[in-house]
Amino acid sequence: MEALSAPTIPAHAIPALDVSDIQATVLRPRPSPYKGEYFIIRIDDAAQGREMLRRLIPHVAPADDWWAPTLPGWLAVAFTFQGLKALGVPQTSLDSFPQEFREGMAARASILNDVGNNAPSNWEYPFGSADMHVALGKRKFDADFTKLLSDSKV
Repeated sequence: MEALSAPTIPAHAIPALDVSDIQATVLRPRPSPYKGEYFIIRIDDAAQGREMLRRLIPHVAPADDWWAPTLPGWLAVAFTFQGLKALGVPQTSLDSFPQEFREGMAARASILNDVGNNAPSNWEYPFGSADMHVALGKRKFDADFTKLLSDSKV
């Protein structure tokens, strides 16, 4: 039997990634046992939301040093389309996102097989609503994380 080889992709077809713009949590394996907390944030004032992010960004490790953590834990930040709108991202940028992201998961529930007990009508608020703007994922931080969050409030 002949061994299968992976298709060769021309180097010019592989996009260059600036890993300093990618969160390290994308590459890091989850610790075992896994322990973390999630915080859901709604942004009512774009300027205050941007200020909160400015204060949190130094605590989000970039992927260029994912193998050598420099922070006492992992903080991941995720935005919904509605969250980007609430932050005041320009419409031209918002229009550049894929339709699937702009629609949101609740609108795509049947495609994602979120039906029956998993249907959006059974999701806890604010999941699936326009009020879900930012999700923070915290892993392996100590009690100082609560202080970080309170210090980030404006």
